[in-house]
Amino acid sequence: MPCRDEAPYLEATFDGLDELDYPRDRLEIILVDNDSTDGSPEIARRRGACVVSAPGVHAGGVRNAGARRARGDVLAFLDSDCTPAPDWLQRALVHLADPGVGATGGHSRVPDDATWVERTVDFHATVPGVHEVQFLPTANMLLRREAFESVGGFTEDLRTGEDSDFSDRLRERGLRLVSDTAVRVVHQAWPKTIPELFRREMWLSSGMLRLFRASGHQPRYLFGMLAAAGYAVALLGALGCLTAAVARGQPAWLLAAALLALSAPGLAASVKALRKGRFDFLHLSTPYYAIILLGRIAAGLRAVWPRRDDRARW
Repeated sequence: MPCRDEAPYLEATFDGLDELDYPRDRLEIILVDNDSTDGSPEIARRRGACVVSAPGVHAGGVRNAGARRARGDVLAFLDSDCTPAPDWLQRALVHLADPGVGATGGHSRVPDDATWVERTVDFHATVPGVHEVQFLPTANMLLRREAFESVGGFTEDLRTGEDSDFSDRLRERGLRLVSDTAVRVVHQAWPKTIPELFRREMWLSSGMLRLFRASGHQPRYLFGMLAAAGYAVALLGALGCLTAAVARGQPAWLLAAALLALSAPGLAASVKALRKGRFDFLHLSTPYYAIILLGRIAAGLRAVWPRRDDRARW
């Protein structure tokens, strides 16, 4: 479990680990601390975990440090703000019994008292049932050690997207990735508000260009950047229409501005609703995609014109 200042969530995480339907003498819990200042390592030690320190590295380096310390044949990666279901490990081991499966897991779910933002994120991230996928998130990923070592672990110089890069390299070796919603963990720290969602997407998108290069220029990473650039152009057009509406006093320009501002997020929301056969989230998905695209635009702008305190981090 990678950790940086996760003290508010650690007790719930360890409560879930204590309730796992798995022999405790065959289970090793390792928390890898990455410069915490809130007492997280002390909580982990008190709850019986092995604590490893990995300061000054990105997420891939933190996870690699935990894997090096682990002694088991199966590595289970869990974020330290996630609570696993009691049968989490047992469900995963069913898939890992197949030598053709490189990793299993799935997107972490939201708490029962989730906000509309959390529920919308969950709707877009989760595909119910068992499916072969292109990507598994490291908040909930389990694999055999031999598969992990066969690709050399996580790439350590990626600020974000190390799980996408890792998934790509597993598939390049002919190994399948299996997502199963029964391999369940609940993420306590999903974005709960629009500002939190914006900041999360901005952070995730900050490494998209480097991930595009690391992936051998796979088109799906380029598409994410181009979609944001296209939406930026649409917003500039909307601003121009709004200016014209004020200058000329013609309401038709206001309609044009609204259509341009909602074009990309509305289209994306409609496509997702059609694919899933569910339209109950359509009214929530449009603002969701608008925030996602705005976060990507902001990440792009900060990559081009970083603030002084960003230069060391980005």
